[in-house]
Amino acid sequence: INAATTLIIKSPKTLYHNHVIIKRVKVAMEELREKLNNIKYGWYDNTGKLHKHIDKDYMLKFRMQTNEELVKNGYGICWETVELEREYFEKNKIPCKSYFIVIAKFRRYECHTFLVYEKNNRYYWFEHSWDKLKGIYEFDNMKDLFEKVKLEFPDIVKYKDYNPNDLEIYEYKKPKEHINCLGFYAHCFKSKKIR
Repeated sequence: INAATTLIIKSPKTLYHNHVIIKRVKVAMEELREKLNNIKYGWYDNTGKLHKHIDKDYMLKFRMQTNEELVKNGYGICWETVELEREYFEKNKIPCKSYFIVIAKFRRYECHTFLVYEKNNRYYWFEHSWDKLKGIYEFDNMKDLFEKVKLEFPDIVKYKDYNPNDLEIYEYKKPKEHINCLGFYAHCFKSKKIR
């Protein structure tokens, strides 16, 4: 019998507590998944007009929605879905962090944001906005997680001269409500640089 088994046998209260947490997390994840599945890719500009693709107006006219607006309108980008995810994870006391990945070299600024949560010393890349990779990916460590993101990033940038060494990763906190595009980039670039 190992130490962990002994601990569980000696402490039924711990076993019950873990069961309650797991059940709560499953309910929260199902609720979050249902909300996310109703959100399509698109963004709203500062006049309230919906754009279903990133276009020439994006840099100057984007305005980030609140979580309530995102759920009500049913359209959003990765920056917005990460904030909805963050709200659910924090509400359920699941440690999580958000990451901004970008190629800033040559001022190209192709980027993506995603959320990572930790559970039982494992790391999970929670991906909703990136259609090809929608899902939850489990990793032993953050280094392997970032390597997977770097490997998949060409699918977003869609240009031939992609070099994974040009990719910058920042760990960022919740941005201000209704922030614009340039404000969001500035918020992330002032955050903790990972690589």
